[in-house]
Amino acid sequence: MEMSLINTIVSEEDVIYEEDFNEESSNTSSENEEEVYITKNTSVETILHSLTPIEYLPTSINGVAIIFHVEGWQNADAAFTNIQYSMGKPCGQHNTSCSYLGNVAVTKKDRTLEFNSDLRLKISEELSTDNVKNNTFVIYLAAIKTECRYKNNGIQCDGKAVLKCFRRHNEITSPTYFIGCSKWRSNEKYHRFISIQENTDLNLLRQLLDGLWEEETDEPINNYFTVLHNSSKKIYYSHPHCERNIVKQGSIIQKTCNVKYSKLIPLDIKKCPYMILVSRGIHSHSPPPPNRVPITIRDHLQELIH
Repeated sequence: MEMSLINTIVSEEDVIYEEDFNEESSNTSSENEEEVYITKNTSVETILHSLTPIEYLPTSINGVAIIFHVEGWQNADAAFTNIQYSMGKPCGQHNTSCSYLGNVAVTKKDRTLEFNSDLRLKISEELSTDNVKNNTFVIYLAAIKTECRYKNNGIQCDGKAVLKCFRRHNEITSPTYFIGCSKWRSNEKYHRFISIQENTDLNLLRQLLDGLWEEETDEPINNYFTVLHNSSKKIYYSHPHCERNIVKQGSIIQKTCNVKYSKLIPLDIKKCPYMILVSRGIHSHSPPPPNRVPITIRDHLQELIH
């Protein structure tokens, strides 16, 4: 299109030249990527200021530094203790000077996450009470983990879990299905008994208990994930995980995370009421659920009580 024709459509001031636009974008990009030195050996790409504690910290590969203005705070440690992420284990501490705060003397505490604080669990089905197949797997897992409580002369019954049915001879009353013991005999008490919910596939349950179940497809099962905090003591989860036609409890596994934190605390916090937290790296997991009550909320509750 000729320039004369362009000028008839838009004015000259509304024309954007590609070369000028690319040059401007390049200059803007280089400015955004400029490093800011916090100490002599620590630099970051982003600086953020906060007047309040933060529960979920931003982070990046090139580092994010959060400057907490703690003047007037009842508890300056809230800058670190309110964080819902695990801060990992200490991996070094030394005194240095913070150039960003005007060469103020600070204590630098480094922490690293050898293992991610957030535990992940692989499960094969949605955690829904309406999922009949999933509920059947749950009942099956409960049955094979439950020992028969019946004892004969002090010897524990080693009967297997089997699907049983209780019904009347008149066939008017609907039968009731339950999981019982293969060695149950009339008038013997305390054998295994597990009631069965309505949303259960009885045919599937029978196949599972008899060891005859086979998955109908060889396609890989889509795995779902959940996140637990590092304070959780769980090793297994109640919902099932399928692997090669074997139904078992999902194992909670720890996933590594490469994020590293550094705390910079002035030696004289009254003279320099700032605390800095540097976060570097990208999390390999979703944010963990809240695990601790923020100090500010606890302080407000105490004020209301008193």
